[in-house]
Amino acid sequence: MKPQGYSLAEQVRARSLVFDRGDAVMVPLHTAPALALRAAELALGGPAAFAGFNQLGHAVYRREEEGGR
Repeated sequence: MKPQGYSLAEQVRARSLVFDRGDAVMVPLHTAPALALRAAELALGGPAAFAGFNQLGHAVYRREEEGGR
Protein backbone atom coordinates (compact mmCIF):
# COMPACT_ATOMS: atom_id res chain seq x y z
CA MET A 1 0.00 0.00 0.00
CA LYS A 2 1.27 3.48 -0.90
CA PRO A 3 1.56 6.19 1.74
CA GLN A 4 -1.03 8.95 1.54
CA GLY A 5 0.05 11.67 -0.92
CA TYR A 6 2.41 9.32 -2.79
CA SER A 7 1.96 10.22 -6.44
CA LEU A 8 3.01 8.67 -9.73
CA ALA A 9 5.29 11.69 -10.31
CA GLU A 10 7.07 10.91 -7.02
CA GLN A 11 7.57 7.31 -8.14
CA VAL A 12 9.16 8.49 -11.40
CA ARG A 13 11.29 11.05 -9.54
CA ALA A 14 12.65 8.23 -7.37
CA ARG A 15 13.89 6.44 -10.52
CA SER A 16 15.31 9.59 -12.16
CA LEU A 17 18.96 10.62 -12.17
CA VAL A 18 19.84 14.18 -11.11
CA PHE A 19 23.19 15.38 -12.46
CA ASP A 20 25.14 18.45 -13.60
CA ARG A 21 25.42 19.75 -10.01
CA GLY A 22 21.68 19.42 -9.52
CA ASP A 23 20.74 21.48 -12.59
CA ALA A 24 19.58 18.59 -14.81
CA VAL A 25 17.64 15.37 -14.45
CA MET A 26 17.32 12.29 -16.66
CA VAL A 27 13.85 10.72 -16.58
CA PRO A 28 13.30 7.00 -17.26
CA LEU A 29 12.63 5.89 -20.81
CA HIS A 30 8.99 5.75 -22.00
CA THR A 31 7.69 8.19 -19.38
CA ALA A 32 4.78 10.29 -20.68
CA PRO A 33 5.90 13.90 -21.35
CA ALA A 34 3.59 15.58 -18.79
CA LEU A 35 4.57 13.06 -16.12
CA ALA A 36 8.26 13.42 -16.99
CA LEU A 37 8.07 17.21 -16.66
CA ARG A 38 6.34 17.00 -13.27
CA ALA A 39 8.88 14.45 -12.02
CA ALA A 40 11.71 16.70 -13.24
CA GLU A 41 10.22 19.67 -11.41
CA LEU A 42 10.00 17.62 -8.22
CA ALA A 43 13.57 16.34 -8.62
CA LEU A 44 15.00 19.80 -9.37
CA GLY A 45 12.90 21.63 -6.81
CA GLY A 46 11.37 24.14 -9.21
CA PRO A 47 10.58 24.94 -12.84
CA ALA A 48 12.16 22.65 -15.45
CA ALA A 49 12.37 22.69 -19.24
CA PHE A 50 12.89 19.85 -21.71
CA ALA A 51 16.50 19.88 -22.93
CA GLY A 52 16.47 16.89 -25.31
CA PHE A 53 17.22 13.19 -25.29
CA ASN A 54 20.45 11.48 -24.30
CA GLN A 55 22.06 8.74 -26.41
CA LEU A 56 19.91 6.07 -24.74
CA GLY A 57 16.66 7.90 -25.51
CA HIS A 58 15.98 9.13 -21.97
CA ALA A 59 14.40 12.59 -21.69
CA VAL A 60 16.64 15.20 -20.07
CA TYR A 61 15.26 18.28 -18.33
CA ARG A 62 17.18 21.31 -17.07
CA ARG A 63 16.41 23.66 -14.23
CA GLU A 64 14.75 26.80 -15.55
CA GLU A 65 15.26 30.25 -14.09
CA GLU A 66 12.31 31.52 -12.05
CA GLY A 67 11.38 34.24 -14.57
CA GLY A 68 11.91 32.04 -17.62
CA ARG A 69 14.85 32.32 -19.98
